[in-house]
Amino acid sequence: MNREHILISLQNLWQTKCRVDTNGPRSREGAEWLAEARAHLDLADSTLAGEFAHYMQYATLPLSGEMLGAIWANMQGVLRTAIAKLEAEADRPRERIYGPGDAFELYKDLSELVAAATGNLFIVDPYAGEEVFSLYLSKARAGVLIRLMTKEPSAALRSVAGKFGVRPGVQLECRSTSAVHDRVVFIDSRDCWVIGQSIQGAGMKKPTYLVPISTVSDMARLYEDAWRTATRY
Repeated sequence: MNREHILISLQNLWQTKCRVDTNGPRSREGAEWLAEARAHLDLADSTLAGEFAHYMQYATLPLSGEMLGAIWANMQGVLRTAIAKLEAEADRPRERIYGPGDAFELYKDLSELVAAATGNLFIVDPYAGEEVFSLYLSKARAGVLIRLMTKEPSAALRSVAGKFGVRPGVQLECRSTSAVHDRVVFIDSRDCWVIGQSIQGAGMKKPTYLVPISTVSDMARLYEDAWRTATRY
């Protein structure tokens, strides 16, 4: 069972915890729920599963309502913690690998990233061609500040940039510099992705990748320094 399915199972258990609330932990319904929760916690996090099992051994004893209530509250807390950890995992960007011929898959994934930007989009691609506008930047939402940094642009790239920049709702600034080498995409100054090949040709004939960078602020500092000294076009 993969982590996504484990999360769904634990979320369903959270929604059905009334089986214990209503029937008690010593009932058949309650005991089945506890056993199922313990089994799925084992798959999710062994430490949390051990903590749940510790409380579970007391939950089935003939204790006072006050003591059982405290134990049950702790068990629910363990389950909620496991769900929160899995939800955080699910939200974390994942590395994506593409083989030769996977250009369309990379196009879809990168287009989704561009379309997700709500405030600003910063693309660094030394060898970007005019296709970057039709393939990707056209997917950006109206009002999003778009910055594109390349090496010395071709005449065609300059021409398309000029035409794209006067479209209604578009905020575009392009600069060139010889100080960059990698292909990098920043989304809303929050997420950063590195691409293995130049954007428009990635995935056509060679393997490539789309990798999230955890140290976004450090990467941003490097490329903001390059941007400040780059030449506008």
